[in-house]
Amino acid sequence: MASAILMLAFALLAPAEAPLATAPPASAEDLSNLIQTAGDQRSNGGADAVVVLDRTAVRVEETGLAHYRRRRVIKALSEKGATKLSTLRFDYDPTSNVVEIPHARVHPRPLHGQAQPPIELTAEHIRDLPQPQHWIYWGPRMKVLSLPRLAVGDAIEVESYTKGFIIAYLDGGASGPTAASAEGDEKFIPPMRGHFYDVVLFGDADSPTRERRYEVTLPRDKPLQFEVYNGKVYSAVTFSNETTSYAFWSTDLPAHLPEKRAADPGDYLPKVVMATAPNWQAKSRWFHDTNKNQFAADKAIKAKVAQITRAAANDDEKISAILHWTAQEIRYSGISMGKGEGYTLHSGQMTFHDRAGVCKDIAGMSITFLRAAGFESYPAMTMAGGRVEKIPADQFNHCVVAVKRPEGFRMLDPTWAPFSAELWSSAEREQHYVIGTPDGETLMKTPYLPPEHNRINIDAKSEIAANGDLSSEIRVTAHGYPEDRLRRFIAYHRADELRPAFTKMLGRVSATATLDDIRFSDHRDLSNPLTVTLKYRAPGFALMGKEAGCTQIPVSAHPLGDPYFADWLEAAETSERTSSIWLRSPQLVTLTEIVKIPPGFKLLGPPVDEEFTTSIGSIRAALNPFEDGLRWEETIRIAQRNIATTEYADFKKVVDVAATLAKRRFYLRATGDTK
Repeated sequence: MASAILMLAFALLAPAEAPLATAPPASAEDLSNLIQTAGDQRSNGGADAVVVLDRTAVRVEETGLAHYRRRRVIKALSEKGATKLSTLRFDYDPTSNVVEIPHARVHPRPLHGQAQPPIELTAEHIRDLPQPQHWIYWGPRMKVLSLPRLAVGDAIEVESYTKGFIIAYLDGGASGPTAASAEGDEKFIPPMRGHFYDVVLFGDADSPTRERRYEVTLPRDKPLQFEVYNGKVYSAVTFSNETTSYAFWSTDLPAHLPEKRAADPGDYLPKVVMATAPNWQAKSRWFHDTNKNQFAADKAIKAKVAQITRAAANDDEKISAILHWTAQEIRYSGISMGKGEGYTLHSGQMTFHDRAGVCKDIAGMSITFLRAAGFESYPAMTMAGGRVEKIPADQFNHCVVAVKRPEGFRMLDPTWAPFSAELWSSAEREQHYVIGTPDGETLMKTPYLPPEHNRINIDAKSEIAANGDLSSEIRVTAHGYPEDRLRRFIAYHRADELRPAFTKMLGRVSATATLDDIRFSDHRDLSNPLTVTLKYRAPGFALMGKEAGCTQIPVSAHPLGDPYFADWLEAAETSERTSSIWLRSPQLVTLTEIVKIPPGFKLLGPPVDEEFTTSIGSIRAALNPFEDGLRWEETIRIAQRNIATTEYADFKKVVDVAATLAKRRFYLRATGDTK
C-alpha cells in the first residue's frame, strides 16, 4: 500500500549535476582528511560502513519545479561493507522525474601512509533498468551504479541530480500547460502548482552518519513553513533580494537499524517537515479539484449499485453493502492509467471495467457507487502506520473514503475491508486524514478505541492422562481487528495449508502437538461472529508419576501467539529499543482453560491469583482447583498501539509476565483417592 500512495515523501538516494557550493570540502585534501577522521569499524560501534557526509541542496523555481543536488561520501569499514557498497541504486519514475549521476569516484585508502589519487568512474559503470515490480505496475526505473572491487578503508563519493518528484502526477499540472513545456519541464512541475514540500529525516541511514545537511532555496515571495520534530536539528535562514535559503543540519547520527514492530521512522527519528502551502484547507481543495470529475456513473454502474443495495433496509446497510462489494470485487493491482497516474484516482468507470486498482482507485470505486446511491462522498488522504504533522506537507501513503452523514463525516476504507465486518478498520484508529472537499477541510484524526473493542478469546477444555499425554479442544472467537486477522488467515490459505499452519502455531504449546481436527464457521459471512475450533494431542506433555506430577497450563503458552495474531508478543524480545512501537491495535486477550487431571491427584499448594499493572497495560492470572481438575483464567490488556521508547520498559514488563506464566510449572500430588 505504501507504494500506492497518493503523496509520497521524496525518498531517492539521489541529487547533483555539479558540485554543491556549500557541500563539498574546499579541496581534495580536506575530503581526504574527513575520510580518515571518520574512523574505522571499532570507533564506529562495529558498523560495516560510515557516511562521511551527506549534503543535499534544493533549488525551487517559481512553478514549484525542484532541482535536487546531493553529494554523499561513504567509507567501507569491513569486507561486508565493501561488498554492500559495490552497487548503488537510484530510483526514478520517467513520467515525473529524472536522475543523473554526473560524478562518481572511489577514494582508495592510503597506501604505505601515502594518499592515493581518486579513481573516476564513467558512464560505463551505470545501467538504466526497470525496477522490480509487485502488485503495482506503473513503469518505474532505476539507475544502478556498479563499482570496482572496494577494500576496507576505501570510500565512494557520488554526486547526483534529480529534477521533479517521485510519483507521476497530473500531466501538465493543475493549471494546465505553460511556456515550460517548450523546455520539456512541464511534466516535472508538481500538480499543486507553485508549491513545494519535503519531509527530511536525519539518521535514517543504516550506517553511522558524521554529517547530514539539507538546504533549500526558494523565490523570496515563496515563504516556507517548517518545524523540527523528534530531536535536535540545527537550522539557519538567509536571504538575498531574490531568494530565501533554509539550511538544516545534524552531526554524529547513529545507524538506524530495523526493529520488530517499529513505528514509521518519521514518528521517532529527527525530521524537518516543510511546505509552502498555507494550510491544510488549501491542500484539501486542491485534492478535490484534481479528482472531482472521476466519479461519474454510467448505466452499468447504476445497475450494479441498485442490485447490491436492493436488500438494504436503511442507509447504513446500503453503505455497508457498497463498501464490502468494492472490497471483495476490486483486486489490489496497480494498472497505469497513463496521463494523470499518481495523484489522480482512476475514474470509477475504468476501475469498474478493470476490476483492479490500488488504494486510491478502490476508494474511487466506492465513491462512485456511493454517489450513484445518493450519498455525498469524497476521497481522503491518510497515513497508515505513521503520524502526520501540522505542517501541510504531503505526509500520506493511503487513500480512503469519507461519507457525509447528519452527524458528520463517516470514514470508510475499502482497501482494508476484505473479509472484515468493520467499515473502518480498527487498525486505523488514531490515524490522521484530510478529506478533499470544495470548501476545504483541515487535518483530522480518527478516535481511540479501547482494548475491549479488539479482543480475542481462547477457551480450552483439556485432559491430562495418567501417562502425561494431553488431549485438548480450543475454541477461538474474536472481535474487531483480531477477528479480521482470523478471517483473512483462513481466507488467504488454501484448505490443504490450514492444518500445517495451525499445527505450527500449536508448537508453542508443545513440540509434540498434533492437530486432529479443525472446524470454523463461514469466514465470508460478515453478519455473524467467526468461530474456530481446534482439536489436538500432545504426547508426553506433563510429567506424571505414581506419587506426583508436574504440568504447565497449555493455553497460557498462547497457541495463537504467532506474530500474525499477537504482534505485541514479538515487540518486546529485546531488553532495549531505539525505535517506538506501532501495534496493529490495542488488544484484550482472554485465555481460559479447564484441565482435567488424572484421578487421585490434586494441586499441590494454594490457588493462584496474581495481577500486574503498568501504564501500558495489565495482566491477571488465576488458577483454581475444582472437582477433578484445574481452571485457568488469564487476561492481558494492551492499552495502546503506539508505544514510545520511554514507555517500553512498562510494556516489556507486561509481556515478560505473560512469557513467565507460559513457562510456569504447577505440581500435583497423589491423594490415594482414585474414585
